[in-house]
Amino acid sequence: MPSEIFSFFDECKQQGLKNNDSIDSTGFGKRPDEAWWCVWHEGKIISISGSHKLSFLGKNAYRVLVRSATLKQYRGKAGPFTKSIKHDFTWGHIAKHQIDYCKKLGGNKFYFTTNNHNPDLLVNEKTDRMVNKILVPQGYIEFVDQVTLYGTSQNIWKINKLP
Repeated sequence: MPSEIFSFFDECKQQGLKNNDSIDSTGFGKRPDEAWWCVWHEGKIISISGSHKLSFLGKNAYRVLVRSATLKQYRGKAGPFTKSIKHDFTWGHIAKHQIDYCKKLGGNKFYFTTNNHNPDLLVNEKTDRMVNKILVPQGYIEFVDQVTLYGTSQNIWKINKLP
């Protein structure tokens, strides 16, 4: 792990990003076929996202965009603003690398989850509403199911295509 990850955790803690403020909250090293991606800017980690196998959805199913977080001052700055959300570091840029990596492991179905109810992390509920309102109508994703995953109520979204 790069030492800069601890500075990222500290900034997440200061910004109230509870799912990304420590090794434990991020869940590093706890899932099958796990891998992580970081976006760096001027020697600093500004965004992270992970992937792992999600066997209950099928033998070759993988979850991407796990514990995705971008420091607030860098959100929406990954490129020009588009309706396909390419300006987001995680969805617009990291997801394609995660899917390519998971394909090398035999993955052929790709999903991500959003918290549909978490009073401690209302920003995550906002993400859930946003992807439903923006990405579903464009055919990028489709709703699969509502489940409790790792102790949290989440919506599962199947990725049909990337922007």
